[in-house]
Amino acid sequence: SAGVQKVQAGGRVSFTTDEPLFAIKLGKPGLSLYTAPIYKIYIDGRDVTPSNVYAGNQITHVIINFGLTAGRRVRRVDVLFPSIMGTTCYFGGVYLSSNGRVSSPIEASPIRAALITDSQSGAQDYKNFVPGEGLSDLLADEMGWSDMWNLGVPGSGYVKPGTNGEEPYLYRVQQMLAKSPDAWVFFGSTNDTSYSPAQVQAAAIACYQAI
Repeated sequence: SAGVQKVQAGGRVSFTTDEPLFAIKLGKPGLSLYTAPIYKIYIDGRDVTPSNVYAGNQITHVIINFGLTAGRRVRRVDVLFPSIMGTTCYFGGVYLSSNGRVSSPIEASPIRAALITDSQSGAQDYKNFVPGEGLSDLLADEMGWSDMWNLGVPGSGYVKPGTNGEEPYLYRVQQMLAKSPDAWVFFGSTNDTSYSPAQVQAAAIACYQAI
């Protein structure tokens, strides 16, 4: 529909506004956001519950109201969309008063992080339960990391290759070194239980020494 932009499933829209009362227009074909609130809204990094939600014809207006006594100050707003069956969501803009302002967020000091894990961040099944790109997005939001790289591969481990024959963790470490991450996160790994402790230890040490 006119004025509505597609957002890839698992994506996000971020902006700043000084308005204490505003509405966000959202939508998803075939699914009422009123009956199935599949998005998540963060303001200044904190998960918030909308003041009101008005739904109709697959379009939802989400109202954020801080009250008149809150006054005007710039707040960052992040809207996270779900990863459900690879579908596309929609963002229709922000409604403000004539005095309100909205702009792109400014990243003061972006932090790049690498998440190397198995299906906990790499499987579509896990992503379906939470907005955004699942575990990687939630971790980035909690830690304040603005440039998160999700290198999760289902079935993989420090030693074990992935379900479709992908290389284990060290290969992804070597891939990511050129990006010079500020932080590394490893989840590992129940997929390695068929290997000896000595094998897993040696492979894990190789990963940590590489960084």
